[in-house]
Amino acid sequence: MHDAGYPFDTANRAYQRFLALASDHFEVLSWDNATTGRPTLITLTDIRSRDTFRMALLDSVEDRAPHALLAVTTTAALSLHGPIEGRAATADYGPHLAMHNPDIAATTPVALHDPTQARISDDEWTAVPVTIQQVLDRLA
Repeated sequence: MHDAGYPFDTANRAYQRFLALASDHFEVLSWDNATTGRPTLITLTDIRSRDTFRMALLDSVEDRAPHALLAVTTTAALSLHGPIEGRAATADYGPHLAMHNPDIAATTPVALHDPTQARISDDEWTAVPVTIQQVLDRLA
């Protein structure tokens, strides 16, 4: 396991997807640091032309802040699902939830507040999304 100070996370979902897709079109060679075992470069070679280029792996950013999925049904019932790592992964769960529950009218990801912080800052409050507001207006 790499130490927490290392700026590139090999579990980064974009990096993992890139490796999976790149291998369909290129020969992919990963260069690791001999001392730490951390990846430092990737060489991509075009299968047809044999042209090559290298990319340095400098850092990564992960969408891992905990979120919950707020769902509203056609009867204005609210439910909360999660926690889920990252806003995008939470948003991606919305269609899956709606497929399994036809009463779901709208969903939205909502960031969870860090419980170690005593005060909720003003920028953490979330307005009711338009899609949910429209459903609630129809039911009123």
